[in-house]
Amino acid sequence: MKNILEIRDLIVGIDSIPPTWILREANLSIGEGQIVGLVGESGAGKTMVSRVILGFTPEGSRVFGGEIHFCGSKISDLNRDSRPFLLGKEVTYIPQNPMTALNPVQRINDQMTDVLIRYLQLKPRDATKRAVSLLSEVQIHDPEKVLKLYPHQLSGGMRQRVLIAIAFACNPSLVIADEPTTALDVTVQKEILGLIKRMQSSHGTSMLFISHDLGVVSKICDVVNVMYGGQVLETQEADALFSAPSHVYTKALLSATPRYDRPGDLLEPVSDRLVTEMGKTILSWDKRAEACFYK
Repeated sequence: MKNILEIRDLIVGIDSIPPTWILREANLSIGEGQIVGLVGESGAGKTMVSRVILGFTPEGSRVFGGEIHFCGSKISDLNRDSRPFLLGKEVTYIPQNPMTALNPVQRINDQMTDVLIRYLQLKPRDATKRAVSLLSEVQIHDPEKVLKLYPHQLSGGMRQRVLIAIAFACNPSLVIADEPTTALDVTVQKEILGLIKRMQSSHGTSMLFISHDLGVVSKICDVVNVMYGGQVLETQEADALFSAPSHVYTKALLSATPRYDRPGDLLEPVSDRLVTEMGKTILSWDKRAEACFYK
């Protein structure tokens, strides 16, 4: 299978002396038409991976090493101003919080047609027709009416559907979904996950699905990457990872997940000993990296 995206030994840190490392030789690949999951606890580096791909690293941070290849071209050397031809058309983003992601002073029509006019060079009338079709595809009732509304007039679930429609508007090669159901209640989460899966399948798009919820990832992803401390510790097909994890941290993470199908089982938290051992491994890497970059 041909890879749409390849991340090789990516090192990112806060540009200080000594540096604070965020990603430590992270590796990840996404094949054509795959949904690849990236899971881990808060602070593991999941969102930073997506921001480096998009070229929107936080102020004060920089890429110290590694490469990112997209559709066979190296993009890790491109600065933020050199990536607009990718963002919005070939690589798109579904944000975490739909309540704040849309412009509150623009109607939905303006926000959707802006993307279509800019990247597909559609005329305004054709862009509006395309926007109606997209809203129908994400199962929004009466799309013509919704296009005339402002974001505050829509529920959180409807706003997320609009954002999904925008993400798939230009038939991108890669969609990055950064915990797209976190801000939604459980019943809406299920609907949105099903919608994302259908849209990905119908458009033939590859997807990086970022989440801390192992249950969500098990339902939607083909391949799963487990992160801790800025490193990808394990990569397996979803069925194999959840049935027979190989890394000790993945095993501990799965054991710490509540099982509603086995209500009598006791919850097994990740042990303090394992956390200490993982911390020592990270500290050892940090010292080697500092010696390499500042010798």
